[in-house]
Amino acid sequence: DLRITSTKVKNLAGKPTTFAREATGLVREVSPVSIGIWNIASSGPLAIGLAYTLAFWLSNYPRVDLPFVCIVTIALTFCFSGAAALVASAMPRSGGDYVFVGRIIHPAVGFTSSWNMFIYNTITGQGTFVGYIAYYALGPMFYTIGAMLGNPSLIQMGEATLTLPWSFIIILVLVLGYGAILMFGLKTSIRLTVVCVVLGWICLLVGLVSLATISQADFIARFNQYAFAISGKEDAYHYIIDAARGFGYSTETQPYSYAMQDVLGLAGLVSMAVSWNWMHIYFSGEIKRAGEPSRQLLMISIPLVSMLFAYAFSAWLLLQVAGGDFLNAYNYLSVNQPDALPFYVTAGGYVNFLLAMAAPNVFVATIINLSMLFSGLGIMFCFYFTTRILFAWSFDRVMPGWLSDINERLHTPVKATIIFIIMSLIGGIINAFWPELLLPLFAAAGSGSAIFTWIPLCITAIIFPFVRKDIFEAAPLRRLKLGSIPLVSVMGLIGLVYVSYIAYSFWMATTDIGRWTIIAVSAIGFIVFYIAKYYRKSQGIDLGLIFKQIPPE
Repeated sequence: DLRITSTKVKNLAGKPTTFAREATGLVREVSPVSIGIWNIASSGPLAIGLAYTLAFWLSNYPRVDLPFVCIVTIALTFCFSGAAALVASAMPRSGGDYVFVGRIIHPAVGFTSSWNMFIYNTITGQGTFVGYIAYYALGPMFYTIGAMLGNPSLIQMGEATLTLPWSFIIILVLVLGYGAILMFGLKTSIRLTVVCVVLGWICLLVGLVSLATISQADFIARFNQYAFAISGKEDAYHYIIDAARGFGYSTETQPYSYAMQDVLGLAGLVSMAVSWNWMHIYFSGEIKRAGEPSRQLLMISIPLVSMLFAYAFSAWLLLQVAGGDFLNAYNYLSVNQPDALPFYVTAGGYVNFLLAMAAPNVFVATIINLSMLFSGLGIMFCFYFTTRILFAWSFDRVMPGWLSDINERLHTPVKATIIFIIMSLIGGIINAFWPELLLPLFAAAGSGSAIFTWIPLCITAIIFPFVRKDIFEAAPLRRLKLGSIPLVSVMGLIGLVYVSYIAYSFWMATTDIGRWTIIAVSAIGFIVFYIAKYYRKSQGIDLGLIFKQIPPE
């Protein structure tokens, strides 16, 4: 007969089939509030998230009411991320969707789901976002300070950070620096993320106060003054609007359209900046009292409320002060005709630049610029979650056992972290030398994640109470119901409709090469799992039996 314990399975021949160890070696050392703040960084992150949300909006749906769409998107995101968080409360283990999707739907589906998250968030993760620090933060900051001080050297530094070789040097230094910090474990990275988020919020609020206390006429005067110091262009504000119109582009953002297809179209884009507030599920094995559903929902709600304020209110305020025509024209030129701009601050990087233009002096402008810098520095720690995917695979014997080795003093999987650093460097090289690949990669990452990770997560939430009653009934989650229907199933169903639309939107926006990339990444995931399964079977280890149990703590 078959005998199953929490860490060991014996097959019919009496041969042991085990997890890598009797215990993970990880400890529950992080508070839910800290994780909620960490999720702010992983979601957007904050000021940088505001920057590329505005850029997405103006490039695709400038006549749609962005604050309204933010509210709609965040409400729908709550259902999706809430479903993932509630399932995690019943199985609070490191590894996230790999653990519970694999134990509720199928082991191969669980592995492929986490495989997509691992591949996309290493290649298009830290290595890409360290590039964004130069692109969104350092370059515009040097530009602004140089213009206000009349210092051409600082202006040149701003331009240098955006071009080779300095862009690659910044990426290389930051990836290796973060790798060294991450070796000190999750608790250290969470603390540093919290510091970055708090400082980023303070700096962003300074920017919003500056915007709220300046008239449009004063903003135009300041912008023209600083733009002239950089480029020598007279009345750069109106020049930018006229230049965009000269290319045949309509710069108007009013009146707003509330057509369903427009609202949903923009919601699909905004979702990529707010729908990552559930990433803590990959660390659930290290969060205090993670088995309580209320704490899980708290951890996803903190970032959603923050994102709603940061994106909706900030966008509305910037529109009122800078003017919709100007923002739309600047965005159009930065994306389509960058040579027509009087200076080298393009795409989303201009948001930080324009916020600083509202500052009354260089000191305040520097603080505003630091909101982008702290925002970028904070998200660097968030991609550390991929090490827990490697750890969980290894602990279940799908990957080599050495990947789950834990340094007892630091409580961190050092070898898995080194793998993460190497793959981040690959992403950084792509960012520095082939930036034209980033947009297709992000589209593929968004579509691939939605199809092969988000959809399985929602399906898992829907069927969980019915296919794994033994786990569901043993969890506090069982008490949360709408009438007689488990809340986790209701949220999972709403989330499924939402993420299916997002998956469709991004699939349609992805190039043919991107679509084949999505299919190839997932197919490789399935192949890797079954190779591991048959290899372990030759060793007398049945992965199928391991997946019948929740991993030990």
